[in-house]
Amino acid sequence: MNRRKILKLSINIIAKEIIKDLINNLRKEVVKRKRRVWVRKWVRQREFLGASDNLYKELALDDPKNFQQRLRMTNEQFNYLLLKCAPLIKKQDTSMRAALSPIIKLQVTLKFLASGDNYPTLAELFRVPESTISLFLKDVLDAICEVLNKYIQVPTSKEQWSKIQKRFC
Repeated sequence: MNRRKILKLSINIIAKEIIKDLINNLRKEVVKRKRRVWVRKWVRQREFLGASDNLYKELALDDPKNFQQRLRMTNEQFNYLLLKCAPLIKKQDTSMRAALSPIIKLQVTLKFLASGDNYPTLAELFRVPESTISLFLKDVLDAICEVLNKYIQVPTSKEQWSKIQKRFC
């Protein structure tokens, strides 16, 4: 090989290595970037402005009938269900933030079941992000089913289903 070809090959090899190194450094930078916002400001105000710490506490004390209309159970029934479900739905706090309390999870779930509200509406009311609601909702529903399993009866025959269906027609 002549000198020119050797020089050209050497330059190509060095250029490829430099490009690989640059790409790796860029990938590392992308991974290292920190989130600008860990918890949004409106979510951080949950304790002061969220429905759980304000509206539902007030309803439980001052207007039990309205509490029952909103969650489809009395405050006593709610507290019983909370007592039974809390160990199943409670998460551990981390050094980054406090875990969402079982009371809020249960209230959001019951409001979802009682009203059919969508995630954005529940998020605004309770100041819990939609993505968080979507993560815990199934766990809370599973816990309710587990706790109330002895009270839940599902029809086993076609006749039983037909009897129930006639009540809705």
